[in-house]
Amino acid sequence: MSRFGVLAGGWSRCRLLVVLAAVLAMVSSLGAVSSAQAAVVKATLSLSPSTAIRGESVKATGRVPGAVSRPVWVQRKSGTRWVTVAKTKTTRTGSYATKFKAPAAGSYSVRTLAPRVTIARKARAQYVTSTRTLRVVAQTASLALPATLVTGKVATATLTFGPVRVGRAVFAQVWKSGTGWVAVASGKQSAAGSATFVVKAGTPTIYSYRAWTAAASGAPAFAGPVRTLQVVAAPDTTAPGPVGALTATAASTTSIALSWVNPDDVDFAGVTIRRASGTVAPTSPTTGTAVTVTGVGTTSFASTGLALGTTYSYAVFSRDRVGNYGAAVTRTATTHAVVLRPSIAGTVTDAKGNPLAGVYVMGYSLSLGVDWGATTAADGSYALTGLPAADDYTVCFYPDSATGGSADARGYVNSCYDPDGGLCGAPVVVKAGETRSKIDAALTVAGGLSGKVTDAAGKPLAYVKVFVFSESGRNSVCLETSWDGTFTLPRLRAADDYTVCFWGDKAMEGSSGATGYVDECWKDQPLGEGTPVVVTSGAVTAGINVVLSRKTT
Repeated sequence: MSRFGVLAGGWSRCRLLVVLAAVLAMVSSLGAVSSAQAAVVKATLSLSPSTAIRGESVKATGRVPGAVSRPVWVQRKSGTRWVTVAKTKTTRTGSYATKFKAPAAGSYSVRTLAPRVTIARKARAQYVTSTRTLRVVAQTASLALPATLVTGKVATATLTFGPVRVGRAVFAQVWKSGTGWVAVASGKQSAAGSATFVVKAGTPTIYSYRAWTAAASGAPAFAGPVRTLQVVAAPDTTAPGPVGALTATAASTTSIALSWVNPDDVDFAGVTIRRASGTVAPTSPTTGTAVTVTGVGTTSFASTGLALGTTYSYAVFSRDRVGNYGAAVTRTATTHAVVLRPSIAGTVTDAKGNPLAGVYVMGYSLSLGVDWGATTAADGSYALTGLPAADDYTVCFYPDSATGGSADARGYVNSCYDPDGGLCGAPVVVKAGETRSKIDAALTVAGGLSGKVTDAAGKPLAYVKVFVFSESGRNSVCLETSWDGTFTLPRLRAADDYTVCFWGDKAMEGSSGATGYVDECWKDQPLGEGTPVVVTSGAVTAGINVVLSRKTT
């Protein structure tokens, strides 16, 4: 029993020793965990740059406790896993440095793991650093430069890049046809990520520029958007010569007529006219009162709406196409102080509204058997003064010598005043002491007819009477052929029913002097039954030829 008891007591002591060993192991384990937790705090990690470009080399540096060289792993979190992106060893002082390439754009958690290892038969605890955030962003590049630059001038252009990489090589490039993008300036990024260069404008055209940076530290080369620079020629600052032969003449109690000669500068664009009351003319194209701005071909103007018996001073400035003004030429004139009271007055223009000068205006009264005449002025105005009262004045316009219109060479059709568009004229009533104004006319461009009269042998016939008549156009003209048998009937109103007839009683054949030929109308028709001829405004209908037969006795 006693031996059994002793033996039982021995087993109790063994169990106690086992329990004690387990407790000591737990204490030792807790001490190791505590040491690992302390190591988390002591191990360090730094990333440079912390904001990277895809493909760029990122440097990871730090320190792990312990004066021994041991392996360390730089890891990036992907989902729930940690992926190792670089492996290295610490130095004997515990420091480490390695590099890895930045992944696609995004935000990543990065840590350093020093795994548990046994070195020189001594177990080394595991260390894990706190995580660091690595941001990976896209590259940016921009170029700021003027949109327009004058040839020979210079401007500063600024290149700006992101993310900033101080010292990274950057370039300003220009596109050259047949070559491609060519660097015209180079530099390095500043602390602000920028660089500047000077642009000098060359030949006028449109140039394309862009900012470009070379590949560096694994980051690829990158180009910013294209910017255009329009180089323009230096502006014209040469003023045209002044106008010549300027005159200012009182035309009435309320108007002054101006005329001048334009300069012969190739870029002359017209004149600007300004006026001021009194004897001092405006000194610039923007002072005084605006009168008119003309085009290239204008050499006269009527300044109207003025006060009776008042002095005005005018300044005429020549002007070129880009707005340079020539020196002012000035004149002074005074409107009439006495009211001239015409009985009938108006303005004559062409169909486009251009004033016609030199048109003879005649007003006549059948009841009184009297007529008055006047010629239009440069502004197309006319006045028939001193007429006795009558209720049947017909006012007609004869433009044989008209100038200033759009078809002076072709001529204009004779016309009589009729506000309803009639061809024979409407009566104008003039009462005693009354002035009838706005008896105006807009003359249409004339057409014409031409042809030749010969005998059966083809010899020209002179002195043949040619009579032209249009029922619709209320137009009739009569003349004689010339020595070579030709004729031209000008100033005809447009119509499609002209009858052209020929009287050969006094016709004379050029070589023999023979006279006496049969009368007929165009295209071998008897008198009064000629084939209709069309006359078009602004054109001469040619080829109205006829062959007359000799009269038989």
